[in-house]
Amino acid sequence: MIQFIIDGLPEPEISRRVEVEVRRTLRQLGKGGEWDIVLLASDTRDVWDLGLRGPSGHRRFTWFAATAPEEIPARAVEHVRRLIES
Repeated sequence: MIQFIIDGLPEPEISRRVEVEVRRTLRQLGKGGEWDIVLLASDTRDVWDLGLRGPSGHRRFTWFAATAPEEIPARAVEHVRRLIES
């Protein structure tokens, strides 16, 4: 099961795209189990805070910049991959 907490995105469609793309990425990486994904607008403009917790309970956090809302899903996926593969 994958649970998402997403807050501060400008449009509901962007949130849906983040969820779909992150789910697809976890499947492609063969990462099953329970995942918690948190994506929040940072206090800094155009910066997003991303956290994840996988089945082992290990937590990882990062941030990324995205100046256009349509960039957010791809940037989120890129950083989820980096956190999992590192």
